[in-house]
Amino acid sequence: KNLQAILIASFLPLSRSEGLIILIVICIYMLMNRKYALLPLTLFGQLVIALLGYSVYHDPLWVFTKIPYAHQNALYGSGPFMHYLQSMPHVFGIVSTVLLYIGCSVYIISSFRQLASATWYKVFTDIRFVIYGSFIAFTLAHSVFYALGIFNDIGLTRVFIAMFPVMVFIAIEAVCYIHSFAKKHIHVGNLPTYLTAVALCAMIYFCYIGSLYRIPYARVFMQDHSQQLIDRQMVPYLKKEYNNYTYYFSDNNIALYTSYDKYKNGEYSSELSALKPDFNIGEKELIIWDNWYSVIEEHITRDEMLQYSNLKVDTSFTAISHKGNLIEYLVLKKK
Repeated sequence: KNLQAILIASFLPLSRSEGLIILIVICIYMLMNRKYALLPLTLFGQLVIALLGYSVYHDPLWVFTKIPYAHQNALYGSGPFMHYLQSMPHVFGIVSTVLLYIGCSVYIISSFRQLASATWYKVFTDIRFVIYGSFIAFTLAHSVFYALGIFNDIGLTRVFIAMFPVMVFIAIEAVCYIHSFAKKHIHVGNLPTYLTAVALCAMIYFCYIGSLYRIPYARVFMQDHSQQLIDRQMVPYLKKEYNNYTYYFSDNNIALYTSYDKYKNGEYSSELSALKPDFNIGEKELIIWDNWYSVIEEHITRDEMLQYSNLKVDTSFTAISHKGNLIEYLVLKKK
């Protein structure tokens, strides 16, 4: 159902920026299958969202000009090119990762053989080109972005949740390949079937052990130490001493636990960056600096915050995280 598929795919870049990469793979597939009339429809999603957002930005190209990652910088630094591949066992499970690599290897080898034949174009007309091409292009792009420190790639492996459906398909196809290979070369009763069953069970089992990203229920479904600090100490203090004040902060947990509306007058104006460069605040305004979000997201250090002569520290709140790191919040007001 090419028409329905391309209309849905046209929205991919608006769900994740990497959707642009996947859309290129889909366009190549459509082009090689001579679906030329459908290619302009890849802009359908962009057009719909552009029209819906025009009343806000008054720019018909805002879906391109407002992309937060469309600039080359190293806001989060860079890392090794192999980071994502090395992290894959923690994301997908050890067994599933092995199957993923087997599936990709078999596909790449068979594709190169096909490319060397007279029917080379069939590599691009096969729907598997979209499936394998999406995963390979997605992984390669993120590896390059992180290695070069561009497009704000922070090295977070959670981005691969977008690729899980095709990753599962590739892993299952690898199981099928192993089954057919064993059936062809190992003539020992039902051994090929047993190998397949073991592989499938191992895929599921190894997702729950040995992974950095398994769910630690006791910690995930409760407040972390910074949230406890805000909820149990900071909020009671602010309500008692500074009720109905305007707050400027970086940690959104502060808005959550104080029920503070960050979008007063329809504008997001609570972040510390809004006060740059001189951090002038009024009599009924407070700055709440923290040693994680303020530093990492807004590049405002503790020393920088304390250097302004128009500000003074009212109080501070500290705690130690479950990893042993210091959690600190400074409440500053006009001197």
